[in-house]
Amino acid sequence: MQRYELICFDYDGTLVHSVPAITATMAVIFPEFGVEPPDQNDVRGAVGMGIRETFHRLVPGIREEDVDGWVDRYREVYPPIEQEKTELFPKAQETLCALHERGYRMAVVSNKGRRILDRSTERLGLADYLDLVVGDRPGYARKPDPRVWDEDVAPNFPGVTPDKVLLVGDAYPDLAFAKAIGASACYATWGYGDREHCMELGPAHVIDAFPELLDFLK
Repeated sequence: MQRYELICFDYDGTLVHSVPAITATMAVIFPEFGVEPPDQNDVRGAVGMGIRETFHRLVPGIREEDVDGWVDRYREVYPPIEQEKTELFPKAQETLCALHERGYRMAVVSNKGRRILDRSTERLGLADYLDLVVGDRPGYARKPDPRVWDEDVAPNFPGVTPDKVLLVGDAYPDLAFAKAIGASACYATWGYGDREHCMELGPAHVIDAFPELLDFLK
C-alpha cells in the first residue's frame, strides 16, 4: 500500500458543509444588485472554483468589470454568516486528529479566500492538525492549475514529491488538480461534486465517510 507523506484536503464540500452559509450570503447581496438570489441547489453546483467563478455561474451575463463589486460585498457579508452556518462534516475533526497522531503532515488546499480559511479552520478546531493552509489570494492560480502546487504547496514541504501526496476532495477541480501534479486522489462522495465527472478521473480511493481514510492511511 502506498505510504503518503502529505495529505491535502479541499475545504468546502470536503471538510465543511458550507453551502448553507454561502446561500444565505447570496440571499443578502443578490437583491442589493437587483438580481433574484439562487437557491441552495444552484449554489451547490457552483461551489469549488473560487468566488469569482461562482458569480459568473450564478449571475447570467455578469460583466467581468462588475465582478469586483460583487466579490467585495460578498466578503463583507460572509464572515459572520460563515461563523453561524458552516459546520464540519461528521468525524472530520476526529479523523484529522487520528491522522496527526499517526504522523501524517496535512494541508488545506482550497480555492476559498485565504483569510476566511484561516479564521474558519481555527474556529472549527482544525488548525492544530494542519501544517499549511492554502487559499485564494491576489495572483493565486486556483485548482486545478498545477501552479498551486509549484507556488503555494511544494515550497512548504521540501523533499515531498507529488507521488507521495494524497489529495482528498469532493469535486472535479480537486481530482483534476491531483492528476495535473501527479498525486493520488481520494474522492469524497459526500460533497458537492458530480460523481460521474469525478469518477472519470480515476481516483485511487473513494470514501463515503471521513473515518474510511483511517482504513488505508495506517
